[in-house]
Amino acid sequence: MTFPSEIKFESVTVKTKFNNFVTKSRSFKTIARATPAHQYEVRLRTTNLDDDKLRVMNSFIDSLDGRYGAFDVILPIYSTPRGVATGTPILNGSKLIGDTSIAVSGYSGSVTGIAKAGDYIRFGNHTKVYQVKADANTNGSGQTTLTINPGLLVAVTSGTAITVTDVPFNIRLTGDVQEFSASTKRRYPSIEITGEETLL
Repeated sequence: MTFPSEIKFESVTVKTKFNNFVTKSRSFKTIARATPAHQYEVRLRTTNLDDDKLRVMNSFIDSLDGRYGAFDVILPIYSTPRGVATGTPILNGSKLIGDTSIAVSGYSGSVTGIAKAGDYIRFGNHTKVYQVKADANTNGSGQTTLTINPGLLVAVTSGTAITVTDVPFNIRLTGDVQEFSASTKRRYPSIEITGEETLL
């Protein structure tokens, strides 16, 4: 399911969540253990909606059946790369869970800044969104290596397509109740929804 393209956002808040184990000994030594888990949480506030768009939004939210359904949404700013991001990038060699160094081919050749730190990418075989951690340039053949965070949560085979522009986040609502309100005095309300990234 895809978020309605006619609904625009006034603000977007993104939280990044890890699930680590951290304990402190009686001598105050901190012991930390990382787990292979990561999730984005988003809070989306729409622009003011006229009557038609309010009904569109109402219908879309209801069609999710609360936390049951999930949807792809392209986020302002976050889904747009800082890098040049031209070409048709694919994974160059299979990668395993936990890998952070990703060989890529299919980009435009000899480009400085083909990807930049803070860009988001998504692989074609699962819905998790990853963040590029360092700027990358391509060689004359359109190849480069991307460093991503977190490490892969799902193994990816060679040749898998990589989305680098208009990157969709796959989101599930965090609650089963969504409130809608409209006023005869204020005909153009906005709606706020909160969701968390799925891993499919």
